[in-house]
Amino acid sequence: MEREIEIRVGDKRIAINQFTKEIIESTLVGMLKSLKHVEVDEKIQITLGAVKK
Repeated sequence: MEREIEIRVGDKRIAINQFTKEIIESTLVGMLKSLKHVEVDEKIQITLGAVKK
């Protein structure tokens, strides 16, 4: 299953190659599959907020 993967830092979209996309997808899906009651076939969104100083 191929997913669209987009990474943004601020408003800037970061270009990533196919290998990086595959690493990100397999890592995230693998982590989420280990959690109970999580459906990984749906859209996955993860947000990392800015560093608090």
